[in-house]
Amino acid sequence: MRYQSFNPEADSNTLPGLIACYQEVFADKPWNEWRRCVVCGEQWGKHQGYQLKSLNFTHCNRPVEEFWPAEQVKNDLVRELAMPGASCQLALESGEVVGFCWGYPLEPGQADTHLGLGGISAALQSSKQTPSVVYLDDIGVIRRFRRLGIAKQLYHAWLQGYAHLGYSVVMLRTMSSPPSVAYHWFGQAGYKTIAQYHDAGGRVIMARQL
Repeated sequence: MRYQSFNPEADSNTLPGLIACYQEVFADKPWNEWRRCVVCGEQWGKHQGYQLKSLNFTHCNRPVEEFWPAEQVKNDLVRELAMPGASCQLALESGEVVGFCWGYPLEPGQADTHLGLGGISAALQSSKQTPSVVYLDDIGVIRRFRRLGIAKQLYHAWLQGYAHLGYSVVMLRTMSSPPSVAYHWFGQAGYKTIAQYHDAGGRVIMARQL
């Protein structure tokens, strides 16, 4: 297993592999973001392909679409990694991207707008001293390489750089219903829920001191 930092401009040859890895991770449980109905919004994970096959890959009289088209993933990646101070770490096995972790600094006062949820900024600034915050945007490892400590290695490599720069708080968003592996892992790592979306996926904002 090889770990490396990633820059979309300098490492353009690696970008397609990262896109494919991202699509595979989120097509899996608990996200199930593989295909979706453009009419009603119902979505399916890759393990539910047999259901779509029985429906001839149509729903609401329309063909289902990719949840994460490659071009959209590319544009999102390039935009997020262009954020000031953004950092990305990848895990590669025999040249294949099998895991990723990226994020960027985020001004506490901009957190509500950036993440589309009120109350985050107030929670971050509840202490006398306004913290310097770094946001963990995405982390994932494809299923056949899980439980090997890869996500933990990626996370620590990514976070170490920000710790050296003096950031005081790290924040992230994850699913709590059904609770994802990430939700349990971050809870054990000292993260606390500071805000909730109260949506179908039970998304929450979690944070901890660096």
